[in-house]
Parts: sequence; structure tokens; C-alpha cells
Amino acid sequence: MNSQCFDAKLDSDKGKACGPQALLIHGGHRIGVDLRFYEPPSPFVQVRTDRPIEVSWGDKIELLALQDRKPGLRGTVLDPVALRISRRVKARRLEFLEALSGGGKKMLLALTENRGVKGLTESEIEDFAALSQKTRLGWAQELEAEGLIKILSFEPLFLLAESSFVYLCEKIQTHIDRQHRDKPDLMGITLKSLRARFRIPDRVNLLALKALQKGGRISWRDDRVFPAGFQVEAFPEDEKLLAELEEMSLKGEFKRVSLEEIRKRFRISSDRLNRLLALLVEQEKVIQGRDGFLLHSQWLDEVVAQLRSRGRSEISIAEFKDLTGLSRKYAIPLLELLDQLGITRRIGSHREIL
Repeated sequence: MNSQCFDAKLDSDKGKACGPQALLIHGGHRIGVDLRFYEPPSPFVQVRTDRPIEVSWGDKIELLALQDRKPGLRGTVLDPVALRISRRVKARRLEFLEALSGGGKKMLLALTENRGVKGLTESEIEDFAALSQKTRLGWAQELEAEGLIKILSFEPLFLLAESSFVYLCEKIQTHIDRQHRDKPDLMGITLKSLRARFRIPDRVNLLALKALQKGGRISWRDDRVFPAGFQVEAFPEDEKLLAELEEMSLKGEFKRVSLEEIRKRFRISSDRLNRLLALLVEQEKVIQGRDGFLLHSQWLDEVVAQLRSRGRSEISIAEFKDLTGLSRKYAIPLLELLDQLGITRRIGSHREIL
């Protein structure tokens, strides 16, 4: 990786004898550098070069004092692209450098942990250390066998530290529980919003949710997640609204107005409307398709009865539109819902009536 600032470990903790400026010998080149030593006295040093040079973890370097050019200090590159030294991060930085100096496996673990919940990609490993694919994979598999990391993908390699994974699971569950406690009308949290909140890749998000679900700590339906044991609650003030919504559904008004128009008509929040509709679905008064298509179950039963009383084994879209009085915009979603329910099966442009 091309860099003008990298961290290294010297073979001696007496590096200050070299002075704040030195001559770096690396890869057949000699380059003037500024040195910043980590305190308290330690073998770790930050090297800032006059121009970009190619360095990788594990590269050997030599530093010569500018005044006498005598044989200087030897060392090893630890972090090819270092952060500027600051008091706020110094202690954590020293721990990171110590881990990077502990050999290949410890370096890979430290690098993975340093990436946190975002995970570590193969390209990031390649930029950091000049290692063969076989070596990278071998170390990763050993670390996974020791329970220290998870391999989420082999080609390309994608790693997640176990400590980061445990932390993420706890944060996600806490967020889900708190959101539902503070917002009684909330009908689950979408995968998209979780991904945005924690700024994590999809595969990391899904892995954490599957682990929480398997452990009985959350429930997961479609693209929404809920606290464990979540149930839709009906409050006394909901009874009148529920009756009006059911009546609208029975009259087919859901097919003519949007949910936003319904929300405005009753002057309620989107969360409350979703909760009320979920109650009707749970009570089997309303049927909901995958795309949110809503129909009263009594009306749907009548449609199914008409289909099966036609004396024919299949029906076209045009015939179905005539049967239901629906436009194509609503007939197609209804047919797809009937497919879901096992009432019909799509065969080309027709539906087989089962």
C-alpha cells in the first residue's frame, strides 16, 4: 500500500537516540522521514515520509541518524496507514500495535476486531499485508475454530470478530426492545432501518438477527423484527376505529383508497394504522398479501366460492376481472394472493383453479 505515514516496531526501545529526523532504508530506497515516538518509552514509532512509499505489514525497515549516517535501528512495519497520534486514542492504539506485533494470526484477529461490526474484507487484508490467499484463509480458519472470528464468506474472504458480533447482537436487541417500549403502536422495525442505524453490511445484519431469533430473543416476520413474545394489542379506544376499518374493507374501499388517505381520514399515525390493520389480520377479518394488498376475508371467501362453482379448471386474467369487478391493477395482486393461499396456480397467462 502507498503510504506517507505508518507505524512500526523497532528492535530496540532506544529509538529516540536516532533523533526526530532520520533516513529510512526500505525496498532499496533511502527517504528522509520524521519520527514520532509513542510514550512511555516503547519500541513503537510513527514514521512520516517525504513522499508516498509502498509498505505492508511485516516489512523490514532500517533507520539511520541524519547527523552521522551510522548503522541505525532496524524494525518492522505494523500498520501501513497509521492514524495521527493523539492522547484520546493513544492507549487503545498501543494495544492495537502490540497485537499487530504478535505474529500473523494475532495480526489478522486484531485487524478484524479493529473493523468492528462492519467486518473485514479480503481487499482490506490485501492492502494491509502482502499475504498469499492460502495463508489468509488458513489463519482465518484457525481463528474461527478457536471461536474468535466468524467467516461470513470464503470467496472473497469476509471476516467478523466474535466480540463484535456479540456486541452487535446486544445492541440490536436493546434497540428493538426500547423502540417497542417507547412506541406502543410500532409494528416491528424494518431490516433497512436496522442496517442504516448500525451501518452494517446486509450479511452481518442478517446473521445477527438469525442468531437472536434462534436464541428466542426476537421474532422475525417478513422484513420486520419484533421483541420476543410480541403480540399486537387492542386498546379500548381502538374498538370504534377497528369496526370502521373492517366495514371499509368489507365494502371494498381498501381497493380504491391508499393507506395514506385512510390515515388522514381518521387522523391517526402510520404506526397506529398499521397496528389496527395487523389486529384485523390477526383476527382473520382481513387478509393481507405480500405486497400489502388488503381484502376482507368474507369477500375473499365469496370470490373463492365463485371460482370453484364455475365448473372450469382454469381462468384467464380477463375472466377474473369480469368475475370480481376489479381493474387489472387490483386483479393481479389478488390472483397472486390466491396463489399464495393455494387456491390457484399460475400456468402461463392463466390460473389453474385447485
